[in-house]
Amino acid sequence: PRVLLTPCVPPTASPPQKKRYGRFLRKRVVAKQKEIAYWEAELHTWSIRAREAASRESEFEAKRLDHARREIDEQLVVARLSLETVQDRLKEVTSEEEQA
Repeated sequence: PRVLLTPCVPPTASPPQKKRYGRFLRKRVVAKQKEIAYWEAELHTWSIRAREAASRESEFEAKRLDHARREIDEQLVVARLSLETVQDRLKEVTSEEEQA
């Protein structure tokens, strides 16, 4: 799984730089939320397919679909962790903006 890290703004950055960084982080939060929604929809779809395969008693297909579902679940966990990281950084930046 890949985790994209968000760059940090140095403490010596000017207020306009911090403001731009805050906008960047807000966009990243929205992007991560969309990514999570996508993976949740994929997980739902693959779960339905796995149930249908199990009802047809197709063991090979059920195993394949279950494996794909587990991979999607891993992507979902990574996306949620990444979202938490971005949200934490956004909180830091907004609290610094309010202090300034």
